[in-house]
Amino acid sequence: MATNILATKLQILEAEEVISKSLHPESKAKFLYKLTEKGISLLPVLIEIYLWGEQYFELSENHKKFLQDVKKDKEAFLKRAQENIRKEKKSSNLKEISNT
Repeated sequence: MATNILATKLQILEAEEVISKSLHPESKAKFLYKLTEKGISLLPVLIEIYLWGEQYFELSENHKKFLQDVKKDKEAFLKRAQENIRKEKKSSNLKEISNT
């Protein structure tokens, strides 16, 4: 993807508050993008699209194993995944604070 197209898409996601943008702690030329709560809430939609894709596209073995895990208990998977994203986000926020 061309960098200008990627930049435009990231700007749209940020404007819609799906992601947030912050300065990279090690490089002033880079940015960090994180999912907002609004972005995290999209995970069930993305999983449904993934499951739909399984019907129409050839998936790698890793993707098939991933979807097997999802199908065992989709609600538990989604809850676990969203909690993990929130924990990672909180952990990285704490690291940023301690580095300032």
